[in-house]
Parts: sequence; C-alpha cells; structure tokens
Amino acid sequence: MTTVLWVNGQLVDPNEPAVSGLDRGLLLGYGVFETLAVENGVPFALTRHLRRLESSARKINLKLPALEDIRAGLDAALGEWNTAAGPQTRGRLRLTITGGVSPLGTSADPTRPTVLIAIAPAGPVRKLGSKTGARALLSPWSVNPHSALAGAKTLSYAAHAVLQQYARENNVDELISATVDGHLCEGATSNVFVESGGELLTPPLEAGCLPGITRELILQWGAESGLPVRAAQPGELPISILDDAPHLAITGSVRGIMPLTQIGSRELEPGPLTEEVAAIFQQKSALEVDP
Repeated sequence: MTTVLWVNGQLVDPNEPAVSGLDRGLLLGYGVFETLAVENGVPFALTRHLRRLESSARKINLKLPALEDIRAGLDAALGEWNTAAGPQTRGRLRLTITGGVSPLGTSADPTRPTVLIAIAPAGPVRKLGSKTGARALLSPWSVNPHSALAGAKTLSYAAHAVLQQYARENNVDELISATVDGHLCEGATSNVFVESGGELLTPPLEAGCLPGITRELILQWGAESGLPVRAAQPGELPISILDDAPHLAITGSVRGIMPLTQIGSRELEPGPLTEEVAAIFQQKSALEVDP
C-alpha cells in the first residue's frame, strides 16, 4: 500500500521515526488536523479545510506556519503521491500541525510547529442508486457543547477513538451521539442529517458538532438548488428523532454522503431528498475541486 509522508520540509519513510518524543502533539494532544479527499490528484475543498484549520488553531491558541508554507508542503506531498500512486488513485490526505518540541509541562512556550502531511489510498465513494450504506448505534456517551474544544478539530481525539472502537466491537460503522441535554449532535467521525417531513436537517453548530466541510457544502448547494435543506434550530432535533425519522444519513470529507441503512435494530432506506442532494453534491464537486 502506497503511503506518502512529508514532515517539516522533507519527504520521509513512513515506517521511520519522524517526530520528537518531546513534541507537544504527542505529549499533550496539542495540535490541529484536517482530513481531505484527494480526487484525480487534487485535494477537494482545500481552501475551506485550511480555513477550518485556522479556526481550530485559534481556539487552542496555536500559531500556525504561514499559509503559503503549508500549501508548499501540500504541493510537495501531492507531487510525490501522484508519482507513486498515480492521480487516478483516490486518496485520503491528513494534514497535522502540532505545537512542536518544547520542555515538559503544559506551561512551556510553544516553539516552531511540527507539520506532517500523510497521504494514503482511500476507498471509493458510494454510488448513487446502490444499496450500500452505513449501520449505526446510539452512543452511550454524550457530547458537551460547552467544552473548550467543541467544534474544533484537534489532536485530543481519544474520545473519538473510544467511540470508533465501541462501534467496531458492536459491528456497526458509526456511533451517533446526543448532547448532554438530549439533542442530536454528530457521529464519531461524521455529521448527521435527518430527512423528515419533506426537509433535510442537520444539527446546528450550537450543539457542539464539528463544522464539517461536506455538511457546509450540502447546506450551501442544497439551498442554491432550492431544496429544503437547512441547519436545525437549537433544540429542534431531540435525540429521540432517531427512533422514528424515516431517513438518516452521515457525511464526511472522505465518505461523502452516506445514507444509514440501520440505526440500532431499525432498518432504513435512503431518503429521496438525500439522494437528490447527493446527486447535486457529486455533480458540483466534480466541477469544482476547490469550491
């Protein structure tokens, strides 16, 4: 399997050590990251991802390298990827920036950030009209929308790893979490959409969910196409909606739009509005790699 790794200005062997044992990302989870799909050798919606990266960094007071330096690193890694794997190979790109190396202790001043860019093969997106989808369970853990890290994509990802492990142990693809006050929030690695009453709704950012790039584009492109797609009002989507919503879907930068075929013991079919929005998303994303 081809994997490309670029660290602090140079390509390195992905099987060799590349980060100091005193890196704040390793010791404290102090850092931010983005995961992007690479389509035909080009990262999709790169500008939006970099904008979210900057937003996450501001939340944890992490000073990022200059944007042109980040883009130069991405170009170098992508050039190597396209040579090694071929631009026809769909990829998963992970951009990680940590606080860098510093003395032990949380009060140490940040140093030069560590920048890592990894690219590896990714699976195909779901084809429209296929019966494939995802199975999900309600998570036994809740999300605190008032957390200092709510809505930020940081390296403090242990809670998400626990959710993913729980999902694997229960033979499902995703866990859907409620907020601590009982409202629908997000999946462990996805945003959630509910198709009900002729509308396609997703929880508001006030619920503490990640401001997903695919979520953002669905809301924008759906509205531009005159479809009833919107972010719900705070409190509009109680977690109990999972018990009777006719159609559900999850979204992410690599998986795209994926209907749920099962939530708990309840089986579901892809919703017609979900499929219509997915068709618009596929069409527009094929025409605009950096929308």
